[in-house]
Amino acid sequence: MTDSGLGVHFNVFWFIMTHDSLKMFTMDFNSFNPSQIEFIRKQTQCICSSYLHWTGKPLIEQADIASLFDASFAVISHDTGIDPVFNYANARAMELFKMNWEEFTILPSRYSAEPISRIERDTLLKRVAENGFVDDYQGIRVDKDGGRFLIRHATVWNLIGDAGEYAGQAALIKDWLPI
Repeated sequence: MTDSGLGVHFNVFWFIMTHDSLKMFTMDFNSFNPSQIEFIRKQTQCICSSYLHWTGKPLIEQADIASLFDASFAVISHDTGIDPVFNYANARAMELFKMNWEEFTILPSRYSAEPISRIERDTLLKRVAENGFVDDYQGIRVDKDGGRFLIRHATVWNLIGDAGEYAGQAALIKDWLPI
């Protein structure tokens, strides 16, 4: 392990089973510049504190970069733009969507759904905007290769920034099936 300069140790490895082969992917946060690391630290805190705010439950035991990144479930978030772009994905989410960090964090979040499912996705995002969170989301998503999977019982919540402002949305995906 190496030090990122912020007192956090990184060199995260994870394994992905695809078809009959085993692939190893690495996410070396040490290759990120200090402002990127600071953004990821703040986004991790925002994701975790907002989840606690809306649900009354902690998302993870320790709200630090490595713990959320290495969680056994997928967590993603997008920004506040008119066409929101993903700005966070943990290792499980990158595995699920078959994308690396660079690919994931330039993707408008609407492209995570098939065109036919985008109306359903828009309805979901409006429900979240009105209620703060939903914990019963189910929908079809697509990975980078066009593979489809069904998300079940997902939680989607509004992110709350440092000053109490709307800061985007995040999703917790614990249950999915390839289709």
